[in-house]
Amino acid sequence: MHTPDDKKNLPDRLTDEAGRLHELHAYRILDTPPDGAFDDITRLAAKYFGVPIAIVSLVDKDRVWFKSAYGLDDVDEIARGPGLCASAIMQDDCYIAEELRRDPNALANPLVAKDNGLRFYAATPLRSRNGFNLGTFCILDLVPRTFSAENSRDLEAFGKLVMNQMEQRLSNRKIASIAQSISKQNQSLSHAASHDPLTGLLNRAATMRVIEDLSRSQTDQHGAAVLILDVDRFKAINDTHGHPVGDAVLVDIAHRIRSTVRADDHVARYGGEEFLIILRNCPPEVAQAIAGRIRAKIAQTPVRVGALSLDITISGGLCHSPSGGKLDDMIKAADASLYAAKNAGRNRIVVSTCQAA
Repeated sequence: MHTPDDKKNLPDRLTDEAGRLHELHAYRILDTPPDGAFDDITRLAAKYFGVPIAIVSLVDKDRVWFKSAYGLDDVDEIARGPGLCASAIMQDDCYIAEELRRDPNALANPLVAKDNGLRFYAATPLRSRNGFNLGTFCILDLVPRTFSAENSRDLEAFGKLVMNQMEQRLSNRKIASIAQSISKQNQSLSHAASHDPLTGLLNRAATMRVIEDLSRSQTDQHGAAVLILDVDRFKAINDTHGHPVGDAVLVDIAHRIRSTVRADDHVARYGGEEFLIILRNCPPEVAQAIAGRIRAKIAQTPVRVGALSLDITISGGLCHSPSGGKLDDMIKAADASLYAAKNAGRNRIVVSTCQAA
């Protein structure tokens, strides 16, 4: 047993209180709900040693918190101070007080001083893999008793069972954290593979997969529409102001399109300055209204890039098809309508209709 005078001779890990507290908090066990696994250990220990009380205690900065306290009712923590637990975590081996009334570390403890108070205490440190004593596994009795070396080894075994439970929970949390991190990385990779890095919209490859999936799915009651949009005179923007400004224009337009369409519509960057929108279950008048709102939203408000204020317009080709129309045919028709809009003077939407197959 170490005395206060021996503290200067203790290993660094026993005197590194900041490191010990950091290690304790890393287990995230303080203030957790009761746990049957720990309660089973304290109950079995009390029965095995023939004592009325067995406790799993963790020594925090200013308190001693009980993860499990067999034989103590309505007590889940006590204030930390000079005493039994504080002394027990400052040594490598078991702390044994066969008669507490003769132990200097217990004299101030009211549970010892009172009539019919505690008379026996034995504790083994709960040592982490990094060598920090996080608390104790202890047993107590109301009468003095002897405690052999074999008893100490048995008590240490119970302490190891407690630490195994704590280590297992820590490992489970680490595994769950790693799995969550991998899942997020996979989601990020999946998003990067299917979305345009500049605008955040679906890329062309992902759009082709959407078209294939939709072609195999059930037909829409109100038919569907395909809208292809192209930024008017975009090459002149790049040539005059540079590609970074052109990129900023595309990002702004993509945001205006996304904020105008419905939540279930598919929006993609289809080419350099081309955007493709698939409008599912959409009557023709609704499709035309959406296309008109997008065109107006872009034409009516200049795109601001730094000190620049650019008047931008778009041209579009819209094809609507009743239920059963083929998306590939609709895209071809919408593309032809786009060219018609360009030839007709730009800043307009030209509408065509595809018949169901």
